Amino acid sequence: MPSTRLVSRAAALSVAFAATYLPIAVSLIPIFETPASASVSIAVTWDGLLHESTAAALVTSLESRPVWENGRIYTYTRLHVDRPVAGALATGSDAWVRTMGGVVGKVGQVVEGEASFAPGESSLLFLRPGPVGAYIVTARGQGQFPLVASSAAAPHLVKSNLVGMLLAPPSAAAASTLLAADVVPAGSYAHVGPTPPPHGYPAITSVSISTTQIHAGRPVHGDVQTSANVHYVEARIDYRAIALRETGPGKFTLDYTVPWWLPPWLRHGYQVQIIARSIDGVETARDIAVTVK
Repeated sequence: MPSTRLVSRAAALSVAFAATYLPIAVSLIPIFETPASASVSIAVTWDGLLHESTAAALVTSLESRPVWENGRIYTYTRLHVDRPVAGALATGSDAWVRTMGGVVGKVGQVVEGEASFAPGESSLLFLRPGPVGAYIVTARGQGQFPLVASSAAAPHLVKSNLVGMLLAPPSAAAASTLLAADVVPAGSYAHVGPTPPPHGYPAITSVSISTTQIHAGRPVHGDVQTSANVHYVEARIDYRAIALRETGPGKFTLDYTVPWWLPPWLRHGYQVQIIARSIDGVETARDIAVTVK
């Protein structure tokens, strides 16, 4: 069940991080005490940061590439993994991280509260899956802890000063209620109980995609038709998901441009899972085989 996986992942990250950086971990628990600036976000708790992350590592920024995607500028930064803390990242490997904002030509976009990377600078990052082939920083700037070195002190981690204004997180009771509402048991039909759901079971009636031979840097279009009780559809590859846009009752569409920088080792065959969720929270799925070139 997803709830079991989430709890296990958070526990593993917590143990691995504490074993490596226990003195720092204790000092970082009140993350929301960072000074405010122009951006406003909900402060992430220590448990929340661990719960939402799939990997944590000490990394060094190598290069950044700002690009236009769907009318906005995003920056992809290549990071060298100096020391993994938890998750699948290996020592000496590289990872790409996407952040909002950047400069392309004479156009610049600034997004307050995002993580920031300068070549040669090191940080401890908490990461979760983003677009195919890339990560995003968990809780944006709150998931980045720069490594600071000086002649007066040994290298140490500090809180990022780019997180903006942080509002106190919801109470533990409210957070537990929200989490419980979001957890759905796995299965073709994620419904638990002796009777059918109030609005019936969801169904995917048709799936179409512009091409199953997908090329990096090129757009892909897809359409999904479902039963009328479906209110949400997503396309998922491994742990990465893209929500489709609802255009009418039981009609959903997707327009997505595959990142041009996709590395060679990510260009192969995939099973894309189309997941439809009803207004009762019941899910059904269908798989499509694609090849990314």
